[in-house]
Amino acid sequence: MGLPDLVELSDLLEPFSRRGIDLALGRLEAALAEAGHPERQFVAVQVAGTNGKGSICTFLGAILQAAGLRCAIYRSPHLVSWCERLELNGQWISGPDLRRAVASWQQLGERHRLTPFELLTGAAFSHCAGAAIDLAVLEVGLGGRLDATTTHPDRRVLGMASIGLDHCEHLGSSLGAIAAEKAGVFQPGAVAISGPQLPEVAAVLTREAQARGTQLRWVEPLGSDQPLGLAGQWQRTNGAVALAMAEALRGQGWPIPAAAINQGLAEARWPGRLELCRWQGQELLVDGAHNPPAAAALRQELDHISSSTKGAPGPRRWLLGIQRHK
Repeated sequence: MGLPDLVELSDLLEPFSRRGIDLALGRLEAALAEAGHPERQFVAVQVAGTNGKGSICTFLGAILQAAGLRCAIYRSPHLVSWCERLELNGQWISGPDLRRAVASWQQLGERHRLTPFELLTGAAFSHCAGAAIDLAVLEVGLGGRLDATTTHPDRRVLGMASIGLDHCEHLGSSLGAIAAEKAGVFQPGAVAISGPQLPEVAAVLTREAQARGTQLRWVEPLGSDQPLGLAGQWQRTNGAVALAMAEALRGQGWPIPAAAINQGLAEARWPGRLELCRWQGQELLVDGAHNPPAAAALRQELDHISSSTKGAPGPRRWLLGIQRHK
């Protein structure tokens, strides 16, 4: 699946430079209530963490689609087009549909002083409710405890991607503080799945799961015998989390056969993540590593590629795009 067409939303969303990040749940909860609670019309699973959230969502979405379930994936952020934020049954939302969804929330956004991400999330919930989906896969935007996606009340299965230092200005300056914010998605009766974490992070997740009545399950990376549609050794862990989330859903009664799990893991596609492509005859490797843990993982993968290449590898040239605050 390639990237969707561009869509202009600057006339519908308040500029980020003006509003920025303002983590809270109350504003969106009030707006959802006024909208008739569209979020209550479908079940959701949620994925939090620092690196790998989107990959876990992609794997799980592919599994659910292979099982014949009507599935939506709500992601954040996007690479090129706002339409990347919402995928329905394996297809990006169209530009016109996204504009209509966001426009329908304009008055709600103004009355409740919603941030751009809150407005997008509310619009996505309404669109999903109208699409009569079976299940939505929600990627946390920032943190977890106060993230807009956490306003969804029925998140039966939770995934935890690798947790590291990022967005420290909003989440805290230590791994423990950041892990506690991300564990804020835990809720009574839910099942949470995590791959290996740093000891400080694992201790916090265990403590918070016990305090919040969430069953926490740990998984190891998948073996090399399991085909994966996304490249990179780190996807072995992301794939394992998605697989265990699918099995947890199956334990709750969802019809997800083992064949659909294998098919989804093998057929998952997501542009811009260790993606090998060609441009004007040149071979390019495109990746969105955006923080120190992701950069270290990319370095390890490049070393692995070099060691597996026959003969001396040629020179590499880097084209980097970095936000000022990074």
